Amino acid sequence: MQRVQSLTDEERRVVAERRGGIDEARREKALRAGAEALPPHAELYVRARARVAAAHLPTRLVDGEPDRDWVEISRLVQLAIDEGLVAVVGSGTLHPNHLRELIAPWPAELDGLGGA
Repeated sequence: MQRVQSLTDEERRVVAERRGGIDEARREKALRAGAEALPPHAELYVRARARVAAAHLPTRLVDGEPDRDWVEISRLVQLAIDEGLVAVVGSGTLHPNHLRELIAPWPAELDGLGGA
């Protein structure tokens, strides 16, 4: 969790590129399975999500220099964080293929949510 909170802009760019290249149909199946696994762990998900609430925001957006590319990077990283949290919280019940799909945007060296 701490690793996700301390992402650099370059790491955000890597995660966004990987998230942007994912097949959305496969991702939807994995996310649907993750959503089914969440109810018993809803409070854990909410607490974890609150801890990383701003982790998707690139420094350039926070510092008031918005541009279209960094807004898109922020959006994709937010998706990757949310989906990764679903994977982590539901890891006890999710099929390994769904887990891999949900954490796919996270390179192994960014071990905050896992790696693929």
